[in-house]
Amino acid sequence: MKKEHLNMISILVAFTGVIGLIMMFASVHFGINSAEAWMLEQEGVNRALYDQIVAAYINTYVVTGSLLFGSSVLGMCVALVLYFQGKEKLEESA
Repeated sequence: MKKEHLNMISILVAFTGVIGLIMMFASVHFGINSAEAWMLEQEGVNRALYDQIVAAYINTYVVTGSLLFGSSVLGMCVALVLYFQGKEKLEESA
């Protein structure tokens, strides 16, 4: 793997990781805002249903953020392994 590819992959992975962290840590804010938007579309929503919808949205943002962050960590590990394997192959052939 060339160094340019590693730089591009690391930028993409870092961006994905940051988005994942933001989604995880701001999931309560995003979940409440999404549930309020849902509630405005509905007519006559009781409090128990609203609380369930808030919890569902919060869980959705936490899971999505965790998947994005986890995939970015895994992607960086794979990119580093491929980079060092390619570097070893170049050193062996030289």
